[in-house]
Amino acid sequence: MGNQNLILTSQTGATASGTSSVPLNVSQMTEIACFLKVSSVAGTSPSITVTLQDSADGINWANAYTFPAVTSGSTVLRASWANLGQCIGHYLQASWTITGTSPSISFSVSVVPVSTE
Repeated sequence: MGNQNLILTSQTGATASGTSSVPLNVSQMTEIACFLKVSSVAGTSPSITVTLQDSADGINWANAYTFPAVTSGSTVLRASWANLGQCIGHYLQASWTITGTSPSISFSVSVVPVSTE
């Protein structure tokens, strides 16, 4: 699997809060890095907060990590986990909250497996 970029979500001009439509199975990964890339932000006082959620069954979700709020484009944030089997369920998804007046935010959330079983 080595060092490939797995996209949890890629949104162009998102204007509302949401959740990635297809969860990623991370059960064979032992260490990952997750990246939030915000390429553009428009509107009055726009902001996006992205939360990574994990699940043992792909149905019931819990918040695993929340990136700091982003209010400007050209921003990249990173989170990482080692020993995934001990700290994250089998599945991972991204959810986001967008605020502001007439916001439009282009962003992506990706996962890079650093090592696998």
